[in-house]
Amino acid sequence: MSGYTLVGWLSKFNKGGKDALAIKQPSPREQFKSIMKRLPKEECEKENERLRKENERLRAENLLLKRCTLTRDGTISMPHTREA
Repeated sequence: MSGYTLVGWLSKFNKGGKDALAIKQPSPREQFKSIMKRLPKEECEKENERLRKENERLRAENLLLKRCTLTRDGTISMPHTREA
């Protein structure tokens, strides 16, 4: 256990007593789930589709960047493509 944990507990205890230590904040995952539950189904599906498209775009960008090379002058050299 780190010293920061103890300092945090002492701070909570000094502000709110024993009850302040019993209060647990939701994890980021729990917060995300509650936000998604609040959205209507149609908005949730739109958000999922937007995230899928962004994920696809980022995967393509990563693939392209893996093929690029950094030159000595600091510029990026794009790979040569074969022409059909």
